[in-house]
Amino acid sequence: MSLVAEAVVSAESTRRQAMLHSDAAVLRTLMDDDCVYVHSSGFVDSGAAMIEKIAAGEVRYRDLRFSQERITHLLGATVFVYRQQATMSLGGSPHLSDTLCTAVWTTDESRQPRLVSFHSAHTPAHTPAHTPAHTPASIPASTPVSASSPLEETP
Repeated sequence: MSLVAEAVVSAESTRRQAMLHSDAAVLRTLMDDDCVYVHSSGFVDSGAAMIEKIAAGEVRYRDLRFSQERITHLLGATVFVYRQQATMSLGGSPHLSDTLCTAVWTTDESRQPRLVSFHSAHTPAHTPAHTPAHTPASIPASTPVSASSPLEETP
C-alpha cells in the first residue's frame, strides 16, 4: 500500500474516533468544508455544517460499530464501503441507526487526506416495512470502533 493510501486509511480511522468523541477540532482537519454529507434520512449537509452539529451536541454518537468493510484505492481517491450501526442522540432524542455507508477520500495540495463525500442509507433490516423474511441470510457480527479496529482492503 502506498504512503498516501496508508494516510487515508489512518484518516478514516481517526474520523471514526472523532465522531464517537464529538471532537470537532479533529473533524475540521479531516472533512472538506464542501464535503457532501448525505444522511440516511436523505437530508444533505456540507462538511462544515455536519461538524457544527457535532460541536453543538445536536448529533452525538454513543456507540459505533462497523462491519462488511471494503476499501478500494482508485487513481486520486479512496472509497470505503461499510455497514455502520450507531447508538446516538439527535437533538437530544435517542436514536438507533443501521446503515450502509460510502465515504470518499482524496488528498489536498499538501497530500493530506480529506473526506469529500459521505453517503448513508438504511439497511433493509432497518427500514420500517421490514419483516424477518427479508433479513439477509448472513450478516457478520459488527465490531466496535477502536483505535485497533482494522480496515480491510479489496485487492
